[in-house]
Amino acid sequence: MRQAHRIGITEQLMTQGMTADYHQIARLTEQVYDLARQAHEIHVTSPAGTDLTARFDPALRWVPCTGIYHRAGQWGNLPEGETFTCPATAEGVVAASVLGDYFSEKYGVLPTPIFFHISAGEISCGQAPTRRWWMKSPPISLRPKTDGAWANVPSAPTSASTG
Repeated sequence: MRQAHRIGITEQLMTQGMTADYHQIARLTEQVYDLARQAHEIHVTSPAGTDLTARFDPALRWVPCTGIYHRAGQWGNLPEGETFTCPATAEGVVAASVLGDYFSEKYGVLPTPIFFHISAGEISCGQAPTRRWWMKSPPISLRPKTDGAWANVPSAPTSASTG
C-alpha cells in the first residue's frame, strides 16, 4: 500500500507536476546535489531586497530529493526535485512575499515583502511595511542542532513583541 499526502493539491499540480518524467527530474536533482554539496558559502540577492550569505559545514549533509521511491520505507514530498541542507550559519536579510503552505493559502502573495533580519544564524528582527518587531530572547535559531542533524528547529519557545 502507498499513501500520498500533500498540502494544497491542485488540478495543475496533479496534471503537470505529478506527470513529469521523474527519471529526468532525478538526473537533474543529482547534478544539482553534486554541485551543491561542494559549496562552502552562498550569497543570494534579489530585487525585492534579499541580501543573504549562508555558510556550510561539510559535517552537515546535503539531501537530494529525486522523487524516485521504490524501496519500503522511502518517502518524500511530491512533486519533487530539490536538494537541501542546513547552513552552519547565515547573515543578512531575506525579503519574503510567499510565506509557505498555510500562510500563502491564507494570504496569497504579499503585495510588499516582509523582511527577516538574520544575525549569527538567528532571526533577530522582522519588518513589514507598517510594523517592525524584534524577537525576544532566545531568537529562532537557524543553526544546526548539536547532534549534526540538518533540521531547522526553534532553539526554544519564542514570541515576538510588536512596536
